Amino acid sequence: MPSALSSLSSIDVSNVFVYVGDAVRWDYTPEVVSNRGLTCKTIAASIHSPTSFASLVTGHHPPKHGVDEFTNQIPTDVDRVFDLRGFQTRFVNSVRDQTSGTDPLFSVLDIDPPSIDDAFEGVEEPFFVVERGPGGHAPYGDFDGSAWEYFESRGNQSARRFQAEYTTSVGRDASQFTSRLEELADRDVLEDTLVVYTSDHGELLGERGLLGHNGPMHPALVEVPTVFIHPDLPSCRPSKGVFRHVDLFPTVLGALDNQAPPVDGRCIQRDGLASNGPSFYRSSLPTGSIPGCTGSLSYEGVWDSNGGHVFARTPTPERLVAIVGTALKSPKRAYYRANAPKAIRTYLERQRTYGTPSTSVTEAKTHLESIRRNGSGGQSISLSETQREQLEDLGYLS
Repeated sequence: MPSALSSLSSIDVSNVFVYVGDAVRWDYTPEVVSNRGLTCKTIAASIHSPTSFASLVTGHHPPKHGVDEFTNQIPTDVDRVFDLRGFQTRFVNSVRDQTSGTDPLFSVLDIDPPSIDDAFEGVEEPFFVVERGPGGHAPYGDFDGSAWEYFESRGNQSARRFQAEYTTSVGRDASQFTSRLEELADRDVLEDTLVVYTSDHGELLGERGLLGHNGPMHPALVEVPTVFIHPDLPSCRPSKGVFRHVDLFPTVLGALDNQAPPVDGRCIQRDGLASNGPSFYRSSLPTGSIPGCTGSLSYEGVWDSNGGHVFARTPTPERLVAIVGTALKSPKRAYYRANAPKAIRTYLERQRTYGTPSTSVTEAKTHLESIRRNGSGGQSISLSETQREQLEDLGYLS
């Protein structure tokens, strides 16, 4: 659908607002959002928030920016959307009861928290605002407590109940997003603003015996929505190709008539959608001091609109350590124990193909290797005690 993509070149905007709903799956895209604009199936750069956000704001694949975890930071020589000259930029966090000052993503992105936790208050045109919204992140539904407390309280309830409560969360987040559109309209800047709704990664809701988003790659984790919204953009879905996190930076800069620095992503109104997209995940395991162990749980994949290939980069013994640790200590342990055969089989797989991707296994491996070969290391940072507590409440740390 070239005309739909090229319409991004014809809109006249001076501002950008990017809303990143945390953990929103492609197959749960709210209609109240998708009906408003150009909706693209998107391949997440990672299934982990810090890695995906780093790709969203830099236009680079994870091996290039080097952010694997919340203890990494985008290198100072890598351009970010927050470095745009002539724009007032802001990043805010509205996930549950977190404040921007305690969100470790600010350290990952190497930016200072705003003095107020409001997306638009005091912002002058032209602006580039990014908001991290609650999306479908646990705790799901109307549960009053942390993600940790939610999974412990739900135990081994049915996947159907998790899905129903998740749907409630995504719907509530969509209402928050539409309220942002109303704020822009009230400020009389909606027609001057390209609005983008997307997500950092998806969520497992019982598929293959798993919950959440820290584990083996799966379509439910990698496939997320991106919706471009403006009064002059059509409401439609391109039938071929996929958008990727790395495409956001050059695409929105193209809409602003700005030239993006050299990045891994593409300006879709000029170059079209990519045929496929890579995804990378790496998280620490308590095995780094054991000889022969990598000390991490790592997966990579290449995905297109019809499916993808997943490769486990971590040796089998360490993947077993990961699933055993989850079954023993995680707040999801009751569900994992009740679904142990499926969960263990998932972790034991070294390679799996989902759907009918057009890329072969060999082509996918070659593509991933070429990206890794051009990578560079990230910078390490330390988390404050408050930041660690926030990550524990959200279920990232145990």
